[in-house]
Amino acid sequence: MANERDERKLTAIFAADVVGYSRLIEADESGTLSALTAHRAEALDPKITELRGRIVSTAGDSVLAEFASVVDAVQCAAEIQRAMADRNEGVSADKRIEFRIGVNLGDIIVVGDDIHGDGVNVAARLEALADPGGIFISGAAFSQVENKLELGYEDLGERKVKNIAKPIQVYRVLLATEAAGTLITAKLPRQTPTRWVVAAAAVLIIVIGSGVIWNFAIRDVLPSVEAASLERMAFPLPDRPSLAVLPFDNLTGDADQDYFVDGFVDDLITDLSKISTIFVVSRSSSFTYKGKPVKIKQVAEELGVRYVLEGSIRRAGGTIRVNAQLIDALSGNHVWAEKFDGDAADIFALQDEINDKIVAGLSVTVSAEQRKEARRRETGNPEAWDAYRQGLKHIDRFTAVDNGLANAFFKKALELDPNYAPAIGLLAATYMEAGQRPDPDWWREVGAETPEEAFAAFEPLLAKALERPTDFAYRLDARWATFRGQHERALTQALRAVDLAPYHAGALIEVAMALIWAGRPEEGLRRANEARRLNPKGKGNEAVRGLALFSLERYEEAAAELKTARSLSPVGPALVMLMATYAHLDRQEEMQALRDEFFELSEKRFGRLPTISGTLRFFPWAKPEDQDRFTGALRKAGVPE
Repeated sequence: MANERDERKLTAIFAADVVGYSRLIEADESGTLSALTAHRAEALDPKITELRGRIVSTAGDSVLAEFASVVDAVQCAAEIQRAMADRNEGVSADKRIEFRIGVNLGDIIVVGDDIHGDGVNVAARLEALADPGGIFISGAAFSQVENKLELGYEDLGERKVKNIAKPIQVYRVLLATEAAGTLITAKLPRQTPTRWVVAAAAVLIIVIGSGVIWNFAIRDVLPSVEAASLERMAFPLPDRPSLAVLPFDNLTGDADQDYFVDGFVDDLITDLSKISTIFVVSRSSSFTYKGKPVKIKQVAEELGVRYVLEGSIRRAGGTIRVNAQLIDALSGNHVWAEKFDGDAADIFALQDEINDKIVAGLSVTVSAEQRKEARRRETGNPEAWDAYRQGLKHIDRFTAVDNGLANAFFKKALELDPNYAPAIGLLAATYMEAGQRPDPDWWREVGAETPEEAFAAFEPLLAKALERPTDFAYRLDARWATFRGQHERALTQALRAVDLAPYHAGALIEVAMALIWAGRPEEGLRRANEARRLNPKGKGNEAVRGLALFSLERYEEAAAELKTARSLSPVGPALVMLMATYAHLDRQEEMQALRDEFFELSEKRFGRLPTISGTLRFFPWAKPEDQDRFTGALRKAGVPE
């Protein structure tokens, strides 16, 4: 409680917090603390000081600071988020440290070195609403910074937040350079049309009828973005309209709803990829931009596409609002920008509406059969879909606990819809993943005491998934066949997956792997390169290409690919393959460093050194000469038999 000695003042409050800090600490306590300390020392604290702020307190993953100027506070927040985006470049999603930041202008009470009051509370609530890598500011703060910084803003309307009596006017800071000076209003008030508005509408209808709506209503209203350059494209443009669908911003105010927003966008990508007249970049490449302030020009040039779709989703109760815009990156102009509203109970109809709008904007011809296939749903139950999407969120994290949580969510999806084919396949995958791990925690998280028990649960689910096969079911069967040394079946099933999903990078990678293990690395490399074009930034491509090049005895090229793969997945199979490659190149020092890392990792996880026989379980070469080349390298590195 304030007393006579306590000081009151109006100040700008800056609140920052690490996204998913508990998960990061649980996964890697020392690594997370070390990385956070470095980020604080090199990116946050110096920038706060440079822009005349005072750090009030730090508590583990949070920072509270005050500034005399709102302009300084918001500028500081923007520069920190841009710096963090650069620092997170190349860091895997499960290890990335991202901040949410809230900025408020409010009255506070100063008690010693500490600050209190509603002004501080509002900043904390804004920070909690912000998306990862994002900045939310209050209406009071916005009134001080509008037109004073090279930033854009989105008016998100009023938000009711915990322990604050009145709703807060919230603005999202837009960090992209092309957004500078813009103000997007997410929800415009309804007004009675005046006579001139009615007249303008009549003119607009005439313009639409004359076929020049683009020139009048889109290009001249929405700000253009910096155009991409054909010369700087990482890949030649395909001979059909090419599209990247960026991850949409989650405006629900709840980070736990990220799975819903990502799942919604994932479905858009999957459905569009079924249309052969459109080239759609894989999700795992477009989602590398999640939470990052990127330019449309950069996305187009790095992925080799002409069109980019971006947007946001707000889910409130039983309603969904999607704001989306399709941009022609070569011209820098908007093809369209639309708002779509729908009910959560009819989410699939909303997805179809958006995809129809995209197809129309790309001016492609779609056959009735392709349109029907693009609209086909594996379930009509939105609750089953929701449970399935939550399962996917966990299975992508590759931990024993998350694999167990994914198992539970897929079971829930199947309780709601027993014929939900993708959920059957993914539930099977959780058991196979557990059975292939030597760690008992993986078995127990799915209710098994031994690998054999996990496999016993897996096999009937795989058989059920193959009764109504999806491309994933065929890919899963291909992996299972490879694991058992059935290389011909593995290739047959992988090719069936491609038949069902010819433009799915994952299906092409499965074929590439089957070919390499079967002793046909040249063909495997070609398929891996096809997958890379669809998924330029996807994890796994480099490791597969490195494996193929190792098999072709092109060791220098293999080392380059495997080093990149290692940077994306430090403890995966790429470590062993790179060690074996260095052995063939006689690069002793690098080989021994990886050998020591391999031994340390094995002892830490399993309490014993790795062996050649145990390692071969995960490297199922069909040809004796390929296996001999690999085992000879392991012996040279010092791996025991």
